[in-house]
Amino acid sequence: MTLVQELGQPSLIININRARIARYGLNVEDINSLIQTAIGGDVATQVVQEEKQFDLIVRLERQYRDNPQEIGNILVATPAGQQIPLKEFADIRVSSGASFIYREDNSRYIGVQFSVEGRDLAGAVDDAMQQVNSKVTLPRGYRLDWGGEYKEYTASRHQLHIIVPLTTFLIFLLLFALYSNIKFPFITVLGVVLSAPVGGILALWISGTPFSVSCARRRNPGPVD
Repeated sequence: MTLVQELGQPSLIININRARIARYGLNVEDINSLIQTAIGGDVATQVVQEEKQFDLIVRLERQYRDNPQEIGNILVATPAGQQIPLKEFADIRVSSGASFIYREDNSRYIGVQFSVEGRDLAGAVDDAMQQVNSKVTLPRGYRLDWGGEYKEYTASRHQLHIIVPLTTFLIFLLLFALYSNIKFPFITVLGVVLSAPVGGILALWISGTPFSVSCARRRNPGPVD
């Protein structure tokens, strides 16, 4: 069993001390605007070059915004005219964040992968579902989705439940239109149904091969790699 993980990438975390900035007459928006301008840059004006127009972005030089220590030394102007370093107002650190967030159906997800060996896929997943449902309690807003090859298997099985009866019925109609009676079509269809499925299942039982969608689609059932 494998949990899908990402090693992550460095992220700058700045936690503002609201009580401390309030004592100096500042608010969170003031600090956020300063950080955005100093590190990310802010549009100061626009530059016109012939028919092209560009934004002129102003921000600190790279050596003053490359590490938490230098960022903490950025001066914050207070309404009283003081210049106080940012590190006095916030906890600044570098943390490992997610480098990639998996999304599907407008939701984030974490994948857990496992392989099945020595038994059929459907039986293994059904046992896993029972174990998870009995031992795992999901928090509110979380859900489980069993995908991968099992999802393909269930989709194929559902198709077979529709295609096989429909195909048999169409064959019966064609034979009925050909012979204009029910006897010969019924005997033919019955012979096909009894020979192919029963013979295939018997061959799988003798060979010890689990029944699967791949086996059902094979003309001559036999061991499956």
